[in-house]
Amino acid sequence: MNLFETMRLDNGEIPRLAYHAERLQRASTVLELPFDDVRWQQTIQQLYEAYPTGQYRVKVILEPSGEFRAEVGVLQKTTTMTAQFVPMKRDIPEWQRIYKTSEREHVAHTHTTQLALFFDEDTDKVLEFDIGNVVITIDGTHYTPVYKKDFLQGCMRRALLADQQITEKYLTTAMIKEALQQGGQLWMINSLREWVPITLEQIK
Repeated sequence: MNLFETMRLDNGEIPRLAYHAERLQRASTVLELPFDDVRWQQTIQQLYEAYPTGQYRVKVILEPSGEFRAEVGVLQKTTTMTAQFVPMKRDIPEWQRIYKTSEREHVAHTHTTQLALFFDEDTDKVLEFDIGNVVITIDGTHYTPVYKKDFLQGCMRRALLADQQITEKYLTTAMIKEALQQGGQLWMINSLREWVPITLEQIK
């Protein structure tokens, strides 16, 4: 098992870098993987120097040995994506839900739509997309599901909450459907693509 962070490299800088570093270091402590801050800083500096212009998708992987490995690709522009509700698998360990590890089978899906919007089948609570967090805009206010250590808390989400640009709210699939029927807007947010408008399919 390894840990990783997927980040946006934008003209030689990584937005929300401190959030990524803190999340990776916290996970490494809990899951007992060695984290060397000097190696981390060196890896980031090498990326900055190698890609001073343009927008890239960067995946920095922390191996069990403590080594960092970086994968870089051109960031394709995304204007909108499709999603459908998918029940989250039961009995998933908390560490698997809340830390970004290579053990991501619980968010696998059939890709009938581009994204899966996971929810708790017992409570109807909306949780997360397979690649990011959830925001629903209702009457000009941006709401995101309440975090109860039941999904991966993204760096974009944390930054927006800190800046008071989004507000936590207990959201259900029924609430999302009603909001969309009344003209609300659904978003997938993550630190790579930031805000992506979502078209929710199979609304009943």
